[in-house]
Amino acid sequence: PADVPVRNLVFRDLTFAHADRDLWTQNDIGIQHDWEMIDKPDALLRLRGAESCVVRNCKFRDSGGNAIRLDLYAQKNRIEGNEIRYMGQGGIMLIGYGPGTKDVNKQNEILNNHIHHSGLIYWHSHALVLWQSGENHVANNYIHHMPRKAICMSGVRMPYFQRRCENREICKSLRWQEIGQPKTWDEIMPFLHTKKNLIEDNEVERVLQKLGDGASINVTGAGEGNLIRHNYMHDIFASEWVSGVLRTDDWQRGTTWEDNVIYRSNAGAWEHKGANNVINNYAI
Repeated sequence: PADVPVRNLVFRDLTFAHADRDLWTQNDIGIQHDWEMIDKPDALLRLRGAESCVVRNCKFRDSGGNAIRLDLYAQKNRIEGNEIRYMGQGGIMLIGYGPGTKDVNKQNEILNNHIHHSGLIYWHSHALVLWQSGENHVANNYIHHMPRKAICMSGVRMPYFQRRCENREICKSLRWQEIGQPKTWDEIMPFLHTKKNLIEDNEVERVLQKLGDGASINVTGAGEGNLIRHNYMHDIFASEWVSGVLRTDDWQRGTTWEDNVIYRSNAGAWEHKGANNVINNYAI
């Protein structure tokens, strides 16, 4: 009910490498499409119940799982200036609690990181995932050579609130004792905590190299108020069918895409569903 986080730790100029990939179990709970498991120790460095901690100028390389996870309660942490390369899974995962009143994974900074050549074992992996995590600042990161998406912001799509289920994906993450029985999108929105994130000034190239049904930056089933601006996406030569370089997917509203530049791609520039704002973007 109440988290007591560790505070003010600094990890600087360290190298993390050579860990095995964690195995899934029957008791695991997956986020959307099993992109990642909830509350899972599958990263080289994991902040779980952490506030105002710093990970700066470290190297994460040659390992079977993810590089960094910020799990459950994770607030005001700064992940800055790190290189992540040759990971079996993904880069940086921010994964909060499932839908409910507990909104405690937020206000983190992901700045100036270089993430590349990862997802080598699990092609479904992304460089950066924000799930049930809001008010974060993701800026000036350089992401390239990934099998699927560069940046994914997601939550829980509306149909999961309308019927109970027992699948690994999503179902057991909902905190029914807190949310009651919401039916409409307006009633569900307070429990979608991937909201008010600022994604800006990132450079993305050579992603979507092995899998389709995605985009370089993809938002789906998240909350409102996410702003994606001033990002540069280029040389996206996808090997499978993809929806576009930028996409707001199913059950997504209240997202703003502004002043982004797309240069050279064999995919479409963007696909947007729902009531979102697409302002002054360039496709070249």
